[in-house]
Amino acid sequence: MEEVKESKESKGVKLPYFHRTLSPEEMALIGDITPKAITVTADAAATGKIASGSAWNSAQTWEERDCTKWAMEKLPTLFENKEDLAKANQFIVQIKRLSNSQGSAQIAHVRGKARFIYELSFDLEFSVTDEKTSKKYKGKVAVSDVINDQLDDIEFALSWTGASPPNAELSTVRNAVIGGNALKKLIRTKIAIFEEDFRKL
Repeated sequence: MEEVKESKESKGVKLPYFHRTLSPEEMALIGDITPKAITVTADAAATGKIASGSAWNSAQTWEERDCTKWAMEKLPTLFENKEDLAKANQFIVQIKRLSNSQGSAQIAHVRGKARFIYELSFDLEFSVTDEKTSKKYKGKVAVSDVINDQLDDIEFALSWTGASPPNAELSTVRNAVIGGNALKKLIRTKIAIFEEDFRKL
């Protein structure tokens, strides 16, 4: 007599839910669930610029891209060349270089719009030359609170490298460096370049 092997189904044994065969009605309800590759638009591929959030973020919720490394490398290049401030009395002020850059920079995508956010600080090394006496003084200005949309609130702290001017001239020399609008105007000009390049990322 031929032996007949009974399957699990013929014995009435039920398979786990995730192993069962779906009916045509169930397949129609679920639709095509085959994984699909995320593609990059032609414009983004050509320019290398991410104009919007990630492809997976179709809901356009908050998404951040850290650009701090780029910002720290960019800042010193803004002062590669020496910059002369407007002469105050007989004092000539020259900004030598930018150093000690710190802070953060991010591109945030919110509801489909990009926001370019940064909070920076750095030192500006300078020299002051007295035209009358040819005396020269050196120092640095610690620049802080360089924040997007708040450039009117930049803070300065001046310190001297080596000998400082004599007391009779100290206030005048100090004002030549951080008094007035010359230094603020220069920083705004440089940060405008920073922002322009930031928005190209």
